[in-house]
Amino acid sequence: MHVTQKQSNAASVIAPITRLGRAWNLLRPALGHVIVGLQKSEDRSWRSLGLLPTLADRRILAEEPDVVNLHWIGDETLNIGEVARLARCSPVVWTLHDMWPFCGAEHYADEHPDARWRHGYPRSSRPTTQTGIDLDRWTWRRKAAAWRDIPPIHLIAPSRWIADRAAQSPLMRGWPTSVIPNALDVHRFRPTPRSAARQALGLPLEGPVLLFGSLGSNEAKRKGWDLLAQALATLAITNRDLSCLIVGQEPPANPPSLSLPTRWLGTLHDDISLALVYAAVDVTVVPSRQEVLGQLATEAQACGCPVAAFHTGGLSDVVDHLSTGYLAQPFDPSELAQGIRWILDDPERHMQLRIAARRRARQLWSPDVVIPRYEGAFRQAIADFSRAGR
Repeated sequence: MHVTQKQSNAASVIAPITRLGRAWNLLRPALGHVIVGLQKSEDRSWRSLGLLPTLADRRILAEEPDVVNLHWIGDETLNIGEVARLARCSPVVWTLHDMWPFCGAEHYADEHPDARWRHGYPRSSRPTTQTGIDLDRWTWRRKAAAWRDIPPIHLIAPSRWIADRAAQSPLMRGWPTSVIPNALDVHRFRPTPRSAARQALGLPLEGPVLLFGSLGSNEAKRKGWDLLAQALATLAITNRDLSCLIVGQEPPANPPSLSLPTRWLGTLHDDISLALVYAAVDVTVVPSRQEVLGQLATEAQACGCPVAAFHTGGLSDVVDHLSTGYLAQPFDPSELAQGIRWILDDPERHMQLRIAARRRARQLWSPDVVIPRYEGAFRQAIADFSRAGR
């Protein structure tokens, strides 16, 4: 595994070890952010240019790999030309963790029929709210030029939604695609008695608790914070004993006002703590407008926690409506509140949801299920590369 920042002592994880290499790894993202700032936009979502050289392609190819599996390469982890060089020299499989591979600089973009990524970013499609250099168009055109003549990269889509979007894009239309969800360690993420989990976290033993995660200034709109706040205002009228937990961020200086008692758990860095949180709550809410799959939702179900979400994106693959949770009509906060109530109001039904959620996690996301499918995609990529005479 080649990474920019190594955070373990594992010998199989490789990052630059020289001072110059480590310094360049830290400097590249900062330089990328400066250049991204040349495009002024009301849309403050994450953008990456894939512009600056990393030399990672040389280090990877020096190992003479049978196959290269790309994952998230934003924030100048790998540049566009280096992706092309890898594809010309080795079979490449690319796991799609967001929309960046087939968009311009955006990691997530609008999905309406006239969306720029669907039509090759013509100048006429630029939003009127943008000024400065059109970096989205420039980045897309660099991808189109660099990847025009490379052997098709095999795509792994964690959900049908991201597979469909890639197939609709001029950049990746026709590239072979396998829909394979992300693997989840279902032995670490597993049910724990609710009372024991609440005691370990110092939570009240009585009363229903709702979990929400991944707040952030650049992510709040996509993650549906505004939709959740409206749903909570509705629930505060009918479910007055309900309280909330928020994970993924420390409390901001001026936390948003919510209609229900709320506790901020901050960022949890280990799976054991996260599993305890999922086991301690009664429902996990993922009100996102866009998700490739929804890690919060898969982890919660592995721990036997039902999930309420909107029927959109990869969440439609994760939640089995009325079996492991509730999928509300996008993007209706009142129906989301109705789905949360439906999960909470019947104890017998809640127990059935918990059992079904755990079963679904083991059937779909266990490494024992996912790994053979990845191996099949790797073998297919190797065979296609060989047939092309590479």
